[in-house]
Amino acid sequence: SVASAEIRLKLISSVRDAFTNTNGVGKQLAHLQSAVEDVVHTLAKRENVLLYLNDIDYTSDYLFMHSVNVGLFSIVIGMAMNVPHEELCLLGMGGFLHDFGKTAISSNIIDKRSKLTLTEFNEIKEHASLGYRMLKNDDQLDYRIMFMALQHHERCNGSGYPWGIEKEKIHPLARIV
Repeated sequence: SVASAEIRLKLISSVRDAFTNTNGVGKQLAHLQSAVEDVVHTLAKRENVLLYLNDIDYTSDYLFMHSVNVGLFSIVIGMAMNVPHEELCLLGMGGFLHDFGKTAISSNIIDKRSKLTLTEFNEIKEHASLGYRMLKNDDQLDYRIMFMALQHHERCNGSGYPWGIEKEKIHPLARIV
């Protein structure tokens, strides 16, 4: 498995705490950072770590599990790209917090099973900017984590959001996320 059950539970708990305490992630930051360090340390010992990607599960607690999975995938991809250790930890944090802005969007829209209306979809698209603004209020977070939240839906061809920027204008860690 990519991460032991204990580390996964720690990650899920840490991400859930960060998402539910929207006054700032500062109090949960040390706990989440510790979990990221555990994952990076564990994965660094493995050869051919990309082979473990299939082990990342999907569960019903979508937003939290999606965030944990994006963080894990981001770390693994970063390792395959020989991203330095410090940036791997930032990459994991950015992956775990990339959808933080969704905490400010109505759960009726987030949890909607049917097709979103254009208005609802436009509201969902605001989550990247919202997440950036919310995370920006926490002076303990590295600016690169905020940029991953802001730019994780940008596309190299310029078709993404919120800015519609291309290739080199997208932060390299955000391109991984």
